Amino acid sequence: MSLEVQYEEQRLAVPEGVFVSGRIRKAARLFSRHLACRPVERFLDIGCGEGKMAVYLASTIGSREVYGVDIAPSYAEDARGMGVHAEQVDVDHEALPFPDGHFTAIFCGEVIEHLVDPDHLLDEIHRVLAPQGVCVITTPNLAGWHNRIALLLGFQPFPEDVTIRYPNAGKLLFRSREGVGLHLRLFTHRALKEVLRRHNFVVLQATGIRFSDHFELDKLPGRWRAPYPIVRPLDILMSRFPSLSPYSVVAVKNR
Repeated sequence: MSLEVQYEEQRLAVPEGVFVSGRIRKAARLFSRHLACRPVERFLDIGCGEGKMAVYLASTIGSREVYGVDIAPSYAEDARGMGVHAEQVDVDHEALPFPDGHFTAIFCGEVIEHLVDPDHLLDEIHRVLAPQGVCVITTPNLAGWHNRIALLLGFQPFPEDVTIRYPNAGKLLFRSREGVGLHLRLFTHRALKEVLRRHNFVVLQATGIRFSDHFELDKLPGRWRAPYPIVRPLDILMSRFPSLSPYSVVAVKNR
């Protein structure tokens, strides 16, 4: 089954769509802190989904034009309905359909862990990012405190899906929906920064995201939400250290 079909099925499995979480608000703050020119001429959301996050982020940085790409054609169609110039693109191997240096701001949220070839996407981001532009990337942290504990106890790291059909095999507590296991490449905080530098980016700021910032726990099903109060103090403490936080967020510009 192709990834395109898998993401179409994921869309049906999550009919409520995405929401503006603490992760997105943190990305907005990084854009605001590091963008030298305001308002922003053009903003791109890679993996734009139905367009909610693209519209929110673009509004916070004053972008005149909002663009998006997504592998699922239905997501791209929904995003166009929200005013996003959205196209269906498989960023794993297709080029971004934009000229060099076209975007002042690019958001790539929870995408690179789904790719067979993240190098291709990073090359494309570098190509279409304007000389004074900023890209913000977020992704799960393989070395997060929760994954270290899981491995110590003999369980599969939480964001690492063993197969597409059975992504929860060997996991504990926080689990993916069955049938949407799509994480292929997992980065530690250190590895993410190193890969970005090797792709000729300058790391402007690298920080972490705790569970409550990423998920907005009041919107999660009870089976996910119930265990969190037990580990919340540990999550708050450990997430002060980016290398131990459950998720990484990095702002970069072209070298």
